[in-house]
Amino acid sequence: MSTGDSDKQWAQPGDSTGSAPSPAPSGYGTPSSPSYGKYGQGTALPVPPSAPTPPGAPVWGPPNQPVQPNWSVAPAGFKPSGQMATAVIVLSVLYTITDWLMAIFAPTDGKSLSETLQADSDSASATLGTYDYLALASFPVMLAAWLVTSIWLDQARGNAVLLNPQGQRRSRGWVWFGWVIPIVYLWFPKQILDDVISATEPATGAGRSTGTNTYWTLWVTSILIGAIGSGAAVAGAEDSVQRVFALLEAGVLTASLVPWVRLVLRISAAQNRLAGAGAPPR
Repeated sequence: MSTGDSDKQWAQPGDSTGSAPSPAPSGYGTPSSPSYGKYGQGTALPVPPSAPTPPGAPVWGPPNQPVQPNWSVAPAGFKPSGQMATAVIVLSVLYTITDWLMAIFAPTDGKSLSETLQADSDSASATLGTYDYLALASFPVMLAAWLVTSIWLDQARGNAVLLNPQGQRRSRGWVWFGWVIPIVYLWFPKQILDDVISATEPATGAGRSTGTNTYWTLWVTSILIGAIGSGAAVAGAEDSVQRVFALLEAGVLTASLVPWVRLVLRISAAQNRLAGAGAPPR
């Protein structure tokens, strides 16, 4: 045999006296190479800090979930509604009560006050009756309800513009005149209310609500019934027919009062929460 082979000591199977060949040295674990260690025992790499989320930036949630703005700070100029919502509700209730009283005390003698005055201006019959006083009182109540409601809605729309400037379909002037100009009063105020809700409620993290369909359907129905009743009076319809239209109009108006109150409270509460989340409004 070769002498080179004699330098190696081979162990027979089962012989514990021999030594097994040593494996070749590995560079892993030496000072010049990184020590990876066992899984989970290595040194964690530093995680760079994330940039702060700016106000109004969308928060991305799980798939198929709506993206909601995160208003940690209300926009500058955002104003709470304060007590305006209470004033709107109180005047709306007064207007409804006045409408009911006028329907109940409507004249049944077939003569209006002007006709009575023309017939005999000096007679005692020319004095004002209950219905005439109600008719005179209803105008300032209606005017006050329109003014306060328009002020409240104007402020609510102003806040909605700060939240979503491109989401308002009607200009500011329609907040006031959209209620009184013929034809357009049938849908312009509803669009303004819908746009205010669409801009306000998602900013609070709430989902889209049922909207204004119930209230607006009842409100427009009461307007149409009142117009038909007025047309019947001009056409010389019997007093009983006019009274039916007046009572029906008051009933539908009362039905619209409940969703209207909920609508005013819902918008005001949402905007008050947003105003309280940031700096005091200017």
